[in-house]
Amino acid sequence: MAQDPRGTASAALQVEDPGGGGDTGDTGGGTGGGGTGGTTQPPPAFAFLTSTVYYDNGDQPNYSTRCNNGYTPFVPNYHCCQPGYVMTGVSVNDNMFRCTFVNAQPWYYNRVADNANGTHRNGMHVCPPNYFMVGMSAQDNVLICQPGIPGTVIESVDANGATRDTGKNLHMCPLGTAMTGINVNKNDFSCGRY
Repeated sequence: MAQDPRGTASAALQVEDPGGGGDTGDTGGGTGGGGTGGTTQPPPAFAFLTSTVYYDNGDQPNYSTRCNNGYTPFVPNYHCCQPGYVMTGVSVNDNMFRCTFVNAQPWYYNRVADNANGTHRNGMHVCPPNYFMVGMSAQDNVLICQPGIPGTVIESVDANGATRDTGKNLHMCPLGTAMTGINVNKNDFSCGRY
């Protein structure tokens, strides 16, 4: 299993089943879902997301990633996941990102900053079509977006914090999807997959 940049691998993440079935993990081979508990696996449509996850805390400068750290072009002092990772969840109040490793080639490094007057879909501020979130500033309403592998992204809305990473008590996109947008006030995410 690949190691995350903090030196620890996430083998089993606790995720609350939005159907109300309690905690499930994203590794293993059970059936799960439907409010009965069990094990859930990412859909094969976004199989290039791995189970390697780390949590990037923007309130602790020694333990967080700034978009100007290994990113091109320079984006001053915004909080981002490390290069090679996409945002799959966030706790805005704690400035904590859930970052998931992308295991696909090529993974492009040309990022864009989408400001408050930028792109809107699904009733919220989102990245341009076929881009995924790699960072953000809730205060400035800026999303840092990066294109994925070529293809059409299918989006859905995960409303009002429905899917939870219970290990860190934060809102996340359903397994196998990554963030494409956010409505901070409603705690709604736009989540995309191929």
